[in-house]
Amino acid sequence: MDSWKKTGIRYRLLSVFTAVFLILNYCVTPIMAFGEEQSSDFERIAGSDRFETAVNISQEGWTSSETVILAAGMDENLVDSLTAGPLAKLYDAPILLTAGSSLPSKTEDELKRLGVKKAYITSGTSVISENVLNSVKALGIEIVNLGGKDRFETAVNIAQQFNNTRQIFVTTAYSNADALSVASIAANKESPILLVSKSSLPANVSTYLDTIKEDISNTYVIGGEGVISDTVMDFFPNAERVYGSDRYATNIEVLKKFKTTFNYGKVYIA
Repeated sequence: MDSWKKTGIRYRLLSVFTAVFLILNYCVTPIMAFGEEQSSDFERIAGSDRFETAVNISQEGWTSSETVILAAGMDENLVDSLTAGPLAKLYDAPILLTAGSSLPSKTEDELKRLGVKKAYITSGTSVISENVLNSVKALGIEIVNLGGKDRFETAVNIAQQFNNTRQIFVTTAYSNADALSVASIAANKESPILLVSKSSLPANVSTYLDTIKEDISNTYVIGGEGVISDTVMDFFPNAERVYGSDRYATNIEVLKKFKTTFNYGKVYIA
C-alpha cells in the first residue's frame, strides 16, 4: 500500500457487484470509494449488502434525480447492469439494484429521497417481477421497461435509446468481466454495448445490426477468440478485437487502447 500512496493516485475500491455504478459516474460526479483502512488516500463506500451499497453510491453522487436505472442485483443477471452503464451516463442517472421478487426497502427509500419520476428497468419480467414493477409504480414513478426476453434483446433495447451508433462495443453475454472493463469507456463515449454468444450471433442482435450497419465507423470486440469467435466478429463492420491472455490482461489492453479517454488522477478497482 505504501508504494501506491507514493504514486499520488487515489483509488476507488468496491465489490465486483457494485463496480459498475462507480465506473458509470466517471463523467458524472466525483465519487471516491477506497480501501479498507480510512486515511487521506483511502475511503470505502459500502453497505450491508449490494443493494445498500448501490444506495450509498447514489447518495454520494446525487442529491436528487428524476431518473434512475433499476437493475437486477442477482449474480446471474448483472450483465444487464453493465450494458445499462452507458444509459446511466446518457441520462445522468444513478443505478439502483433490486431483488427479482421484491423491491428492497433501502432501494425504495432511495427512490423516494431522489424524487424519482421515471425508472428505466433493464431486465424482463422473468428477472424483475411484476411485483417489483408494481411497487415502483405505487410510488408514482413512470416505468420504462427495456427488458427483453433474454439478455441479448435487453442489450438491444438499451442500445436503441442511443442516437450515437458510430461506435459500438461487443462483449460476451456469459461473463461480466469484459463488459465491466469496457462499461466506463462506452459510457464516456455514449455508445452502446451489445452482447453475443461465442459462436453465433443472436437473431435479435442481427436484426438490430442491420438497421445501424451503415452508421458504424468502429466496432470494438472485447475479449479473445475463447469468448467471441472470429466468425461472430466478422458480422460487425469495421471490427477490431481488444483482448489479452485472460480477463485481467484484457482489462489492461482495454485501458491501453482507450488511454486518452480518461484522466488517471482517479482509478477504480473492482
